[in-house]
Amino acid sequence: MDGASITVWHTAQVISRIDHRHIARLLAIGRLGLGSVMLVAPRASRSWLGDVVDMREVRVAVRCMGVRDLAIGAGTLRALNRGEPVRLWLTCSAAADLVDATATLGAISTLPRRALGTVVLAAGAAALSIAGRQHVD
Repeated sequence: MDGASITVWHTAQVISRIDHRHIARLLAIGRLGLGSVMLVAPRASRSWLGDVVDMREVRVAVRCMGVRDLAIGAGTLRALNRGEPVRLWLTCSAAADLVDATATLGAISTLPRRALGTVVLAAGAAALSIAGRQHVD
């Protein structure tokens, strides 16, 4: 085996040992927490969006995103708790996170520097969801 083959084999071994349903559960719990904060306290997203969160219209949009995250998180947990397929929920989760990361990156020059953390967090969550959907059901 050459070095690349060993790396691929090792990665496959690691992935096969991961409890993807547990990771899906952790992502769902995190999404529920974040969604709750966005719904109840949209100004908490100031580090991501900046002072525009003081605008009523922006708080409406943040609350809508919070509801989106609550729905995806609750749906994922419900499916996990009932032993139902989770792949579609992880696909929705990845799509939401990729849109958040892409939209934030597209406006990064007008956002606070800390918004880059949102890009990293959203992209990482999307990557976990995409990886998990391959193995969860």
